[in-house]
Amino acid sequence: MKKIIRLAVITTLSLGFVGCSQKYTHINKQEIISSLDFTKYQKKDFLITPGEYGDNYTTMGIFTFTIYPEVNYNKTYYQWVSKDISSQEILDLAYETAIKKGADAITHFKIKTTSKMLDDGIETFSIIGLEMSGLLIKRNK
Repeated sequence: MKKIIRLAVITTLSLGFVGCSQKYTHINKQEIISSLDFTKYQKKDFLITPGEYGDNYTTMGIFTFTIYPEVNYNKTYYQWVSKDISSQEILDLAYETAIKKGADAITHFKIKTTSKMLDDGIETFSIIGLEMSGLLIKRNK
């Protein structure tokens, strides 16, 4: 009986150590390049710039757009998996909104990743999204 208890304790401890073991010890170098193509907006005489507009303009408003991907729970791997979103998608949304408001330019343009935490009742997880902000203006030509 003592051998069975000892074996049970050793097995339990072994499983505990295996379950808490380090998953990896090396991460390869990564180079991530992200770019936005403003060409289609420039062809429509729409300006997008991270800086100031150097001529006369009328301010139309400040905007911030945040977009989060669709996320589904994968029952096989017991984890939340998000779909891809593109920075071009949020830029298109910003452009369409600017046009509806009468703007023909976005200055002080910024884009960054953002996250939000959710709780599904069992665990807390984060969703990574994109946030874009800027100043909508109408250039006085």
